Amino acid sequence: MHIYRQWAFIAGPLLAAGLAASMSFYGWDAKACWTGIVVMLCVIWWIFEPVPIPVIA
Repeated sequence: MHIYRQWAFIAGPLLAAGLAASMSFYGWDAKACWTGIVVMLCVIWWIFEPVPIPVIA
């Protein structure tokens, strides 16, 4: 596994959690925060492919 894939595997959930925390801080609904988590995780993992695409799709 390439080093950028290892970083993406760790960074994806961290960025998703950061996005959800900031959305919650600014008053977004919980459903929107969960949607943000899923979208951020899918985007990071689709771009860098730390896991196979069928896992994400």
